[in-house]
Amino acid sequence: MLTKNCHKCLTPQPIEMYWKDRASKDGLFSVCKTCGRENNATKYHRDIDKERERNAAWHKANKLHRASKRAALQRWVVYRLDFPDGRFYFGSTNDLPRRVSVHKTLMRKGTHRNPLIRREGYGPDSFVVQVVADVDSKQQARNGEARFIDDHIGHPLCLNFFRVPC
Repeated sequence: MLTKNCHKCLTPQPIEMYWKDRASKDGLFSVCKTCGRENNATKYHRDIDKERERNAAWHKANKLHRASKRAALQRWVVYRLDFPDGRFYFGSTNDLPRRVSVHKTLMRKGTHRNPLIRREGYGPDSFVVQVVADVDSKQQARNGEARFIDDHIGHPLCLNFFRVPC
């Protein structure tokens, strides 16, 4: 069994008692996990006001980011995927980048839930996204999507094959 001397308690301990450290020659921290935990606890409690200030500053700085992200998720859109052969597909979402990513992943795997898209074998980069309506709520998005589908369902280029329930 390999051992190493801890620089704090000076006792030899098995190497499993040390955290990994890529920067050191032997790839392990110089103090054992027990001494390291004691050091961390002491430092935290000694500098607890400093830690609280640091945490408060981080939360304040990120509050705007969280608010803008939340506001972005309140934005609902009806979108259209346009394929090179002239075909198209309507959908709605409140997170367009994520939804487009899901479409691409499903097309890459050949597992899109729409059988017409699966049958055509469209790839992940075979469409262009176009926002056709920008609305304020999920219900307005669903109604808008349903209207676009109703206007185009049955058209030979429309890949939507059923109406969205509102």
